[in-house]
Amino acid sequence: MKHIINAVEKRKKQIIALAKNIVEIPTVNPPGMNYERCVEFLELSCKKAGLKTRRYYVPKPELKKLGIEAGFARVNLVASWDTGAKKTLHINGHYDVVPATGNWQTDPFKPRIKDGKLFGRGSEDMKANIACMISAVDVLQGLKICPAVNVELSFTPDEETGGQTGLAYLLKKKLIKADYAIGEGYEDDYAAIGNKGMLWLEVGVYGTSAHASTPYRGENAFEHMLEISRAVSGLESVLNRRRTRCVTRDKRDAYSTLVVGGKIAGGNKTNIVPDYASFSIDRRLIPEETVAEARRELEGIIRAKSAKNRNVRVKIRTTTAEEPVISKRDDHFLDVFSKALSSVLAKKLKTAIMPGGTDLRFFIRQGVPCLGYSVKGGQRAHADNEFVYCKSIIDTTKIFALVINGLNRVKQAR
Repeated sequence: MKHIINAVEKRKKQIIALAKNIVEIPTVNPPGMNYERCVEFLELSCKKAGLKTRRYYVPKPELKKLGIEAGFARVNLVASWDTGAKKTLHINGHYDVVPATGNWQTDPFKPRIKDGKLFGRGSEDMKANIACMISAVDVLQGLKICPAVNVELSFTPDEETGGQTGLAYLLKKKLIKADYAIGEGYEDDYAAIGNKGMLWLEVGVYGTSAHASTPYRGENAFEHMLEISRAVSGLESVLNRRRTRCVTRDKRDAYSTLVVGGKIAGGNKTNIVPDYASFSIDRRLIPEETVAEARRELEGIIRAKSAKNRNVRVKIRTTTAEEPVISKRDDHFLDVFSKALSSVLAKKLKTAIMPGGTDLRFFIRQGVPCLGYSVKGGQRAHADNEFVYCKSIIDTTKIFALVINGLNRVKQAR
């Protein structure tokens, strides 16, 4: 192990430089800018690390079905190290980033290092991880180590908008292999083993327009929307008592959650009684719940409230529905990852489910044993002044390299 750790230490400057170069490419999603430019750079970096690469473009008809602008290509990059082993470790990273908000202290796409931190949009979510993935392989190749597993890396788009053209596409088309998988997740001494479920609804309320000087001639959709949304918000007191039996890193994440009004829409003129208004519902499900149950519960509240006024019509549209997922357990994989983390951080590995959704769910649904692990940042993903700790970039590279080297080195008696 020590020779691998020492080899990573000697390459610290190159690894940090690689992370900076990846962050510098503004792969903003939406709409999906600079994807091909990023993939070209990643492909070159992978080839330098001794990996064989292949690109997969999502066909335009499929993009159209998903409502994605045809002007921006969706391209996946897969890089492979075939060692002749029976099993394959797959490590995934998404290269798209959310748009930069307006209060950055520096240019979000001109990464800089200050006080041991690498600042830049996408540094934490999750371009630093991509640098670690490539660098871990590069170090092992440089040491002429042949792992006892094949290694496959994937660099995918659109995680920030659902992942259907990225990892989900690769798995659906059977373009990648995975007997074990590492993806986006927790950091430091925690690894993710699952995600909460997610149900997004859009509730449209339809009334009757009228001149604002004679509001009694109309039905104010906005006011009825407020009544319905308040009724939905009343569910929070019930959800606050629903606690999962699964381990969570933060005890507050153990509960079902509800956010109402993340998106709202309505009238377009001051002196018109609005005949339409809508609001969104974001419902997060603990593993003990199902999407169907959550939908029935919400629809029951909405229908009961709207039924009190026959002049008002309500339409409920599901925009996202994802069941909770928990990874299949593999003791050998956990043991190897735990030993790698302990060797680098001198800490014991803990596992927990995440409150949010990641691409890890696509592997889990395929029955692949998964762990979600990421470079440690300032918990500013999607926020101003996003950053990661440079030390964690190096530590994560060490962990990835040790896991690759350690898998299937011992006979699995379990």
